Amino acid sequence: MKFFNKKETIVENISFFSIMSAINVIFVMLTAIFPPLMFLIVFILPLTSAVVTLLCKKKYYFIYFIVTVGLCLLCSFGIYMYDTFFYVIPALITGLIFGILIEKNVPPIHILTVTTIIQYVLTILTFIILDKILPSFDFFSRLYNIFGLNNFKFKDEFFHIFCFLLASIQNLFSFVFIYYFLKRFQFSFNLKSDNKLLINIGSFCTSVLAIIGYFIYSPLVYIGIFLSMFYFVYQTIELILTKNKGLIISLVVMFIIMLFAYPLLYSYPKRPLAIILLLILIGPVNILDLCNNTLLKRQVYIE
Repeated sequence: MKFFNKKETIVENISFFSIMSAINVIFVMLTAIFPPLMFLIVFILPLTSAVVTLLCKKKYYFIYFIVTVGLCLLCSFGIYMYDTFFYVIPALITGLIFGILIEKNVPPIHILTVTTIIQYVLTILTFIILDKILPSFDFFSRLYNIFGLNNFKFKDEFFHIFCFLLASIQNLFSFVFIYYFLKRFQFSFNLKSDNKLLINIGSFCTSVLAIIGYFIYSPLVYIGIFLSMFYFVYQTIELILTKNKGLIISLVVMFIIMLFAYPLLYSYPKRPLAIILLLILIGPVNILDLCNNTLLKRQVYIE
């Protein structure tokens, strides 16, 4: 389809990202009229931005970014400016990252990890910036009110968990949406992680982040564990797909040990950080996967 061909000339680039900007603005305006469409906009905006990144020259992306944000602010007349800050700007940035990583044939597990971290940071920054710009609106109190947590002792942990889970869910569905849409237009995807050690390193680093957070800043415990779970789920599925009896039995034994160890040790970590005990399972599975990759070399890929 010619519309989804690479854009070479400046006219082709400007014409294409103008259409994409218009689509973004239309969806933002429709969301203002019919708020439930908010659940759709978080997938549409990263998709249009990823397509612009893949088809247009990168040097024009800044123009696309400015035009889209400017038009969204202008068309909302400032009334729905929160949508621009909360959804449009983060989606434009994550869409760019999605496009670049897809173009570089980065495997999905790494794409999801990187974009989720970026989206998580952007969500926190958005809350902080809007709270500084409009202190009378009191975004944090409104968020805690929604969940009835104004007097909750661990509000800081809740805020980070909320932002991270929001980023994780959005990026997971965004990636699936982008993947199946672009696949229909013959974009190539690399679903194979050729360097398996990167997954082991990623799991190890996120586990270390959780341990460091336990002693320095408790919300990092949750972020580290949640990121570790990305790799843990991926590694567990790949180990099962090897159909190696020894590996599968080892996995089952680890799960059984975890079932008994977690309740026995639950009272030892300081509140509310008992979730760090999941490292009892995440760490050994990572080691088992490392042994499989380096010693047994039973390479399988999640398609």
